[in-house]
Amino acid sequence: MKTIHCRDTGERTCNFTAEAKSIEEAERILLDHVQLRHPNLMETMTFEERERLLEHVEAMAETK
Repeated sequence: MKTIHCRDTGERTCNFTAEAKSIEEAERILLDHVQLRHPNLMETMTFEERERLLEHVEAMAETK
């Protein structure tokens, strides 16, 4: 299983964790969560910032 924490995106007070069999699925779950619960985070980001965030999130993914 791949695990990514919302706090890895910079939302330090959120304890949401996305878990999935693949990194791609975990990223999708996390991005859906961020768009629903933290829309201001995504709205203020440029395309390049979003790409860097995805790279960071992928690097922070844990394998269970």
